[in-house]
Amino acid sequence: MPSLVYAKADESGGATFLFEPIVSDNCDPNPTVTKTHIGNWYPIGVTEVNFIATDASGNSATFPVRVSVAENLPPITTDDYEYDGVWRNQDALITLEFSDPTPSSGWLWTKYCVDETGTSIPDTDFTEPISITQEGISYLRYHSMDTAENLEPINQVIVKIDKTYPVTIIEFGDIHFSIMDNIHLTSTTPITMIPAEIKDGSGISDTYYKLSNDTYDSGWTPYTDTFTLGFLGLADGEYTLYYYSNDIAGNNENIKFKSVILDNTAPKLRWEYEDYALQDGFTFEIEALDATGVSSVTLSIRELNGPVVAQIPVEYIGENKWKALNSFDTTTLSDGYYELVVDASDAFGFSRTEIFDFSIRNWAVLVLLPSTESNKAGRTMPIKFSLRVAEAVDTSMPFVVNQELDIFITDTSTNEILQHSTFGDSSKDYRINELTELYITNFKTHKDPTTYLVSVYKRQFFIDEFTFVTVI
Repeated sequence: MPSLVYAKADESGGATFLFEPIVSDNCDPNPTVTKTHIGNWYPIGVTEVNFIATDASGNSATFPVRVSVAENLPPITTDDYEYDGVWRNQDALITLEFSDPTPSSGWLWTKYCVDETGTSIPDTDFTEPISITQEGISYLRYHSMDTAENLEPINQVIVKIDKTYPVTIIEFGDIHFSIMDNIHLTSTTPITMIPAEIKDGSGISDTYYKLSNDTYDSGWTPYTDTFTLGFLGLADGEYTLYYYSNDIAGNNENIKFKSVILDNTAPKLRWEYEDYALQDGFTFEIEALDATGVSSVTLSIRELNGPVVAQIPVEYIGENKWKALNSFDTTTLSDGYYELVVDASDAFGFSRTEIFDFSIRNWAVLVLLPSTESNKAGRTMPIKFSLRVAEAVDTSMPFVVNQELDIFITDTSTNEILQHSTFGDSSKDYRINELTELYITNFKTHKDPTTYLVSVYKRQFFIDEFTFVTVI
């Protein structure tokens, strides 16, 4: 007979034991056996029972037995993991701890398993803290058994690990252009941010962006939906668009950026010959500047506030310049004032029209004679010059005779017009000597040395000018 027996309590709150001790004696073949516990039912707990055997001569022997009756309760196993079902960006190290509500029984074993479905049966003995490093959702399942063979139901902990930072993709809608690693866009170009997890992880928590340059900083703004830059009221120019995302597990994406050029402006146009008088087969060349790029340039010539008289085809020659395909022969136009109309559009469709004034002067150029360059002050002197036909017009008739000129003589120190000469016979009128091919007018100079400006016009159309000085 064992000296220690265990049993689980039944509905009666205890357990029944039937002991059949085996007793032997050298003289008495049937000694009597008594026990100190009355009956065969034992309460929950430990009962000390003595079995006493007595032979016919009165000799006795005692055999002690401990009867342990345990409540029919399973043990309790707990874990120290505080983040059950919560996404984290760290590995898990979990310790299990056994306890038994029945003091009379003890620990027999604790087993666990880790799977991805939460369906496996624990089969690994727990001997040291359990390390879980796999990203994703893992299920730690465990239970224990006590010495009374009470089996605990399976416990489960959900371990969620996400150690990978998210990645944000940025998309620019219509219209935009990618040029030299820069994104060219307008205030109405849609900007969409698409944050995503590289692996199946915790999910995106939030996304932020900001726009800045040397003079502007929008500050970090939560991204909620597709947006444009129009609401910021920004001036055209180059900006840097910064952005990043966070996930629920606490992984922060490194800040990324795109260089963007905001362009809501039509091309800027420049023509260096504005207000010039042109002749001799001039070649038109226009400079068109735009942050995104000029897509087209057209040139036309029209009379001053009048109809178009010529269309000029152009081609791009580099360095922001557009040039007429062929030299435009200005001699096809009558002398006078004209407007160069330039239409330019950029890649976004923004267009600009600018009008540059110029004039055509094909029929003559002024040639100053050496004798007119200086004279003595205080004398009446002849002002002499020649008008020559431009070579591209007519090389066989170099001298020009014109009786419609206006000649103005101005004191350069005071800007006072001292004489206005027209064609005629008076002393202050001009005359034409076709033999010597000269235009001549007489002019009374001041007594003091002075610099004079002679301006020549043809019916208010400026031809040319020159200066002469008087000396003592």
